[in-house]
Amino acid sequence: MAKVTFLSAVPLVLSVFSTSVLAQPESIHFSYGPDLSSKIDVKDTRVALRWHLSDEGYLEDSSWSDRFLLDTSISYWDNQLNVSPSHSVKGGDDIYGFFITPVWQFQSPSERYYFDAGLGIGWISDTQIRYKGDQPLEKSTNFQFETMLGAGIRFGTQKSFDLGAKLIHYSNGYIKRPNMDLNVIQLSLAYHF
Repeated sequence: MAKVTFLSAVPLVLSVFSTSVLAQPESIHFSYGPDLSSKIDVKDTRVALRWHLSDEGYLEDSSWSDRFLLDTSISYWDNQLNVSPSHSVKGGDDIYGFFITPVWQFQSPSERYYFDAGLGIGWISDTQIRYKGDQPLEKSTNFQFETMLGAGIRFGTQKSFDLGAKLIHYSNGYIKRPNMDLNVIQLSLAYHF
């Protein structure tokens, strides 16, 4: 069963890398943060390679500019809950995810401040997360959507670094029920090539 699940992720991983080859690499982002639920205890580590797709934005009559980017990321959800009488027995301790997320970025006139909005798709290695209760948090499908809102500030002599915050929502978009979501808040550090 695990082999079938793993093999189903191969097309997604291949499309991430083939799509990325067509774009210009822009930056690498390292993010870390906790889930926002009181019923689970997951820490999300996310590494994203960001690709520059286009500067052809929609903000023509504004001092702010917008551009389109693509995040190709790997997430690691580290479940901190151990098996106990008050926690579900089932549920993955180490869950990996692969995501492709188009990002619309808004930049200040100085290109120092930015806001991000993204909606992407991905695959996770386990559909159950240990929960503070009898049953695990059930994601139902390995296929997941990643919705992201973020903001940050670039710094350094060439604006080569940025420090930001992200709010990320993972769910299957009600493709199958139950559709328990996972919401995380992360701090992010990025290096721009």
